[in-house]
Amino acid sequence: MAITLTLTDGTTTHDLAGSTYMVRTETLDLGVPEVLRAEHGNIFMSSWGITGHAKGKRTISADVLVTASTLALLTSALRDIQNAIERARAYALSGVGNQWQLQYSPGDGSTYAIDIQDGTFTVGAGDRSAVRLVSTNPKLVHCTLSLDVDPYWQGTEETIENYVLDPSYEVAGTALADWTESKTATGTTARDTTQAKYGSASCKLVMTNSGGSGQVIERNQSLPDVDAAETWSFGCWVYVTALSNCKFVLDIEYTGGSSTATVEVTSTNSAFTLVKIEGQTVPSSTTAAVFKPHLEATASSATGTCYVDACIAVQAATVPTAWVSSRTIANHFDDAAQAHTNYVDVYGVPGDVNGRLQVQATEGEVHTEFWAGARHDGRLADADIWIEGEDFATWGAEPSDGDASGGNYGQNTQTVTFDATSTTTGNTASSTTHSHTCSTADNRLIVVSVSARDAGGSPAAPSGVTYDGDALTKSGDVSSGNVNASIWYRVAPSTGSNNVVVTFGDSRHEGIGVTATSFTGVYQSAPAGSATTATGDSTAPTVNIASFAGDIVVDALAVNVAGALTPGTDQTERSDAALPNGGRYGASTESATTTSTTMSWTSGDGVWAVLGIAVKGDYGTAAAPRVLTKSITTPSKGTFRVLARLRNAGGGVWGVAMGYAYGGLTNDPSVAADYSSIAAGTTIWHWLDIGTLIVPPQILPDGATLGTLTLRLCHYRVSGSGDDAFDVDAIMLLPVDFGSAYTSKTSAADRVVLDGISPAPSLSLWDTSDVFQSRPQQEGTPPLVDPNGTRIYFVFDDAVDATITDGASVVVRYVPLFEQVG
Repeated sequence: MAITLTLTDGTTTHDLAGSTYMVRTETLDLGVPEVLRAEHGNIFMSSWGITGHAKGKRTISADVLVTASTLALLTSALRDIQNAIERARAYALSGVGNQWQLQYSPGDGSTYAIDIQDGTFTVGAGDRSAVRLVSTNPKLVHCTLSLDVDPYWQGTEETIENYVLDPSYEVAGTALADWTESKTATGTTARDTTQAKYGSASCKLVMTNSGGSGQVIERNQSLPDVDAAETWSFGCWVYVTALSNCKFVLDIEYTGGSSTATVEVTSTNSAFTLVKIEGQTVPSSTTAAVFKPHLEATASSATGTCYVDACIAVQAATVPTAWVSSRTIANHFDDAAQAHTNYVDVYGVPGDVNGRLQVQATEGEVHTEFWAGARHDGRLADADIWIEGEDFATWGAEPSDGDASGGNYGQNTQTVTFDATSTTTGNTASSTTHSHTCSTADNRLIVVSVSARDAGGSPAAPSGVTYDGDALTKSGDVSSGNVNASIWYRVAPSTGSNNVVVTFGDSRHEGIGVTATSFTGVYQSAPAGSATTATGDSTAPTVNIASFAGDIVVDALAVNVAGALTPGTDQTERSDAALPNGGRYGASTESATTTSTTMSWTSGDGVWAVLGIAVKGDYGTAAAPRVLTKSITTPSKGTFRVLARLRNAGGGVWGVAMGYAYGGLTNDPSVAADYSSIAAGTTIWHWLDIGTLIVPPQILPDGATLGTLTLRLCHYRVSGSGDDAFDVDAIMLLPVDFGSAYTSKTSAADRVVLDGISPAPSLSLWDTSDVFQSRPQQEGTPPLVDPNGTRIYFVFDDAVDATITDGASVVVRYVPLFEQVG
């Protein structure tokens, strides 16, 4: 076939290999793109520099013979090409008019187009004998066409909307939930990861025996969007490894219609082969189609094995060149338990460089935030892009919830929890000893309240307190008359049953009371507030303790009169007993709800001394947050937006951010501005952008490998009160190849368009009539599609609930690009 070469703007076309213009093919030079190099920071302006390599314009040239029947027409032909170049130049500079292209077919049936920026069309000096400026059939042999064009040729544009769910069997752990099993022969159907055309899995069909012709081993799926009179095409890739009295059949059965379409494979093949049924006019009365890939026996005792992958159903006259993994995406992150995914894969795009891509996502929610990201080629299926919340260690609990992906989530209980209490008394001995048992729970604290009485004068506080031989720290003590009260504590006490030993400097005390109380969930770096003391001579011992909602306040009381003690409202009595030889001692706890907690008692009328401390929950601070960790052995490289699916039903506002540990370096957020806030009373799941992560955090030296990365989910309580337990369902490391969050989607009918085809590539909003609505602020580069595969990720959030079923249907449009053609 001969080459074709035309100049066109879609309305006007000039054939450069026709009768008026005849390119001398031996002079045709398609040029090469200029190589551009630039140093720049990454899209988040971090210090991790990137060297950018890009391709600039190329110049295409050729000698052209121009001929016409008259001189006037010859002159007009020259002017037409020059005018086309001028209009192309105007469009490249200002967007006025239409885009002019050079379209080229090298003679192999392929057609390519390239956008023109500028150029010239000149008449050379040449050999005058080759110039015929005569009135009849004049010609110019030595005309030179030189065009400055874009760097890449464009291939044939395609739009794909694949109506098959889980068409490449990527969803693990669901027993092929979207595919119904049908067996009349003996055999099996199962997801298989040993063979795949695209992605990481296929469906393996095995027939081990048949009772006769027509029996099948099948997985099928109903396609409810197929309607009468529409034009549809269907296909799948099949690898047949064994057949005996058996064949592979792709059967499209029209439900309610009057006909069935089939295509067969009757012999084994050495690789995946595309089987397709194209240009089907759907019969009248059809309400759905059933997509039925299967093995079918042709006789008794049939056996066969095949792998089915990359199924496709499109409303089009032909099966497209490329393949798209379904049109349905959902807002979840657990392939092990859900039937759909929050991404769409694009495979098989022609071209030798990344092509242009447009993805339209249509859904019925007013999403207040939307995020998109992409991975390409060998990194398309990177592991640990999303992580189940319960996979972070160490949670207070991992409850089950049907609204959580996978059914479980991590719950970080922050309230201090009472563990155990024990008590003893003594008299004139210089020490007391009793046993106390601490649990094995995290973030433990033991508090020992000591009350003492000396009839002969003011007693001193103990000289020391130990638990399992480890010294406790004195928080404070107070004396009044002949009674003394003191409080001691130790973080991370030994677990199990151990002795509490209280030692005095002398043995002159007439009565000693000791109460040991242990807690869990305590902030280990600063476990207790300052002790507050009070004394008096009355029936109402009282002290006000500075606290924070969620703390547990502990007190120690000594009184110089007998008679039972009654703790105040909301206090839990931990001890109330007579001291030997007179007086009484008591200890209690109370869960704090405000910034001041009153510890009060009713006692006999006499001298008393009381003090208390607030045991602090491990709420963290911006500079020293609480941290949950998840190690990733082979982390993905790149820049990521970190998204967390959270819920916070408690009364506290929490700041959440992502830190990391890598190569001996730990980097956590340190100031309030580093954190994103999740408000109190957030009883429904929401996605929260909690920062940016660059992996690796610095450029690796030559020969170095990417080691283990530890994600550090950092959080602290900013303010609030009540039961502070916030929940994490999933963490998404969204690859930022393009796109960002925006908050301007005001209509459920608006469509999100990730546009790398239009002159201003961007994330944008369109309405149902394709009217442009807005282009939100964004970061990153426009979406592209890799010839070796691209995965586009989506995350939605709205004002009501980021439910797992939130999602969209997507339409993928692409333009393949080529650096080399012909």
